[in-house]
Amino acid sequence: MRTLVLCLVLVHGLIHALGFVKGFGLAEIKALSTPISKPMGLLWLLALLLLLGFVLLYWMSKPQAWMVGLAALVLSQVLVFWFWKDAKFGSIPNLLVAFLCLVQWGQLRFQRMVEQDQNALIKATHAFELDTTEYNDVAELPPSVQRWLNTSRAMDKPMPKRVRIQQKAQLQMKPGQEKWLEAEAFQISSLNPPGFVWSVKASLFPGVFMLGRDRFMQGKGEMLIQLNGLFSIVDARGPKLDQGSLQRYLGEIVWYPQMALSPYIRWKALDASSAEAELSCGGTSGKGTFHFGADGAVEKFTAMRYPGNAEDAPLLLWEIKVLEHAVFDGVKVPSKMESTWHNPAGPWTWLKMEVEALEYAI
Repeated sequence: MRTLVLCLVLVHGLIHALGFVKGFGLAEIKALSTPISKPMGLLWLLALLLLLGFVLLYWMSKPQAWMVGLAALVLSQVLVFWFWKDAKFGSIPNLLVAFLCLVQWGQLRFQRMVEQDQNALIKATHAFELDTTEYNDVAELPPSVQRWLNTSRAMDKPMPKRVRIQQKAQLQMKPGQEKWLEAEAFQISSLNPPGFVWSVKASLFPGVFMLGRDRFMQGKGEMLIQLNGLFSIVDARGPKLDQGSLQRYLGEIVWYPQMALSPYIRWKALDASSAEAELSCGGTSGKGTFHFGADGAVEKFTAMRYPGNAEDAPLLLWEIKVLEHAVFDGVKVPSKMESTWHNPAGPWTWLKMEVEALEYAI
């Protein structure tokens, strides 16, 4: 679909060559009955070059595409108005150019916001250094957690400051949705202080994208979902979301097991194969349970969590189930997982996720 749209814009651009040819008398163009001077012919040529540049830059996903496209759109539409009798139908492909420019501008705007959040998280990480002596003693952790740290081989690595995670995912926006949305996601998580910024992009329809950003910083959570970076579908924050975001962070320490030693977390042994963890940060607290297999690896994480920040949002059982493990940078972590809300009407698995790349920043 993207290729077809750009081909239509390309053809629209090439049609502008007719104005240049007529203006310089290179050939007789019967489709253009209105006389065209040489200066006007140069404007037709400039519109052609701008549209060609827009198609090329858009195809290459260059951020400058929308600016070139906007200039092409303005010039082309001025020419359409000037030669309305012959060129009025050029307004239709110009609407397509306007749509493409708007979509790219919105996505770039959204991406800049995400990058600002990421930079703020990175800056805060450097601002809050803890001495290693302040971390929990491994020997004081529940035996199941100790086995997990040994199985993951995380103790062979230095304590990271941040983790960068590239993911691909499948999403369901509501229970019973037949078609899963294919998505790409990227996350940066900090260990000290605890925080994350997660961004996701999924195609809803040709040219219409769902852009999402979840973040947890300084004990506060936020959830934002927009269409093409232009219209907000969800923009939520508040105490219930703060706790829910914190619990999400807690469940995701399976990607950076050294966080189990953090003074932000307190552990409680439940039985031989499970342990409860409570995380406190920035005035927000939450807890969840880690369940381990016979080999010591994490099998799932469960918590009683709010699904949103609405006043009537109930506490529901939330589960992260580990399907596969893989080794990244020498550490064995979950690589395929699925997330399920246990609603009164039945379980709803809304997310299937696979880690494509994971990098620790020391």
